[in-house]
Amino acid sequence: MNRRGRHENIKTERSVRVFQMSGTVGIVGAGPGGIVTAWSSERRYVGLAAQADSGIFEFSDEPNDTPFPDAEDVQSYLREYARKHGVYDDVAFETEVVGLAERERGWAVELSDADTGRTETARHDYVVVCSGLHHVPEVPDVPGRERFEGAVLHTSEVDSHSVLEDRDVVTVGFGKSALDLSVEASRAGASSTLVFRRACWHIPRRLLGGQVPYKYLLFSRLGGSLLPQFPHDEVVRPIDRLPARLKDLLWAAITRDFVYSGGLGDLDELVPSNGLPDDIARSGVYPDEFAGRVADGAITPEKARVERFESDGVVLSTGGKVLADLVVFGTGFRQEYPFLDASPLDLRTDDGLFAAYRSLVPPETDRIGFVGLRQTHNNFLSMEVSAHWLAAYFQGELPSMPTTEEMYADVERRLQWFRETLPRNQGYDFGPYVVHTPEQLLLDMGIGPNQAPNPLAEYLAPVKARWYDDLHEKRVAATRDGASG
Repeated sequence: MNRRGRHENIKTERSVRVFQMSGTVGIVGAGPGGIVTAWSSERRYVGLAAQADSGIFEFSDEPNDTPFPDAEDVQSYLREYARKHGVYDDVAFETEVVGLAERERGWAVELSDADTGRTETARHDYVVVCSGLHHVPEVPDVPGRERFEGAVLHTSEVDSHSVLEDRDVVTVGFGKSALDLSVEASRAGASSTLVFRRACWHIPRRLLGGQVPYKYLLFSRLGGSLLPQFPHDEVVRPIDRLPARLKDLLWAAITRDFVYSGGLGDLDELVPSNGLPDDIARSGVYPDEFAGRVADGAITPEKARVERFESDGVVLSTGGKVLADLVVFGTGFRQEYPFLDASPLDLRTDDGLFAAYRSLVPPETDRIGFVGLRQTHNNFLSMEVSAHWLAAYFQGELPSMPTTEEMYADVERRLQWFRETLPRNQGYDFGPYVVHTPEQLLLDMGIGPNQAPNPLAEYLAPVKARWYDDLHEKRVAATRDGASG
């Protein structure tokens, strides 16, 4: 695949895939994208909580009004959902997918038993990969680590307060997990220092001076209209075409409110140098006590790079040294699927962007789809609509099945938009485009985009998965109408 996202040997004929779906479907992954959770207490860091307000972390047929649920709440919700719908009967627990190979009319999935290490190969007619892109920790290689007498961990490895107790903790990064860990370290540790190269925007739980939940800005069509225009005209409405000057003025006001509502007014080192909407696509929600703990000295911010380890701490690019006996890297995850390493399946361009059609299917590889490459701030809704789209695609039920050429043209247009608009999102994370992304898939399936309960909610209310609780029936009706037409 070349740098512009197209294979060098692209077929020029306008071939259309028509599947007659039958047989088995192998689903890789058991998190939200695979319906049931595979988390365990060892796989979530202490203090982990969802960034979503009430009504956001839910599937369409199981409303969830818990605001900012913690990890146990989310795990419990997913487990109960799985039990209610009989998903457990189809899950192979303690089984790792270590390889995936295309075979005639299907896929060979190599499995490894986590207890015995024994491997076996399962054959499936279709495969849907739902394992996500946030499970291989990214830890930078900092010189001198072998001399450091303390412990070095990734945030995902800090699974209890006992890891932090009475320790001088340095947390590296400015993403959500780094901020969360710095707060937990300030509670349980002897000291908490947050080291970051640049401050990034995160979202206060409430805006307009603490009066309005943030979801009304980031999860509504009105809020979405302030973003740079979505690259697919079919889901762009007149409200999305506001003049750029007006958008700039509104974002300047929102930026000032983020500073005020986030408690950053006297914390200049935590205020990003760039204005919104920069970073909004990669932002999290500020931990509830973060700004207050920085203000009262419980968390010490250091805007610098970690240059090297020494036996008793880290030396920073400012020349300063921070004593530590625990360094925690909140530096994210590698965006990769390890079990595809030996597969010829090529998902990425040379500049590292994921190049699947609709962020769901590779243009020239049949019978495989991905749920998790179309990420948004409302992932539950995105994944659920993606699953419906894949089912319709595999069964040849889309009213207009795309040709290979059309797929590549669509991929290139989207990736160019990512390069210009969301350059750090690797071609898969749509962030705040929580309204536009599901609507595009609905239109593909022949379903009207307006799923809100009333016209006022359509523009002002945060979009919720429960609005889509009849999606299956609408999909069946669209297929029937298409067949009769």
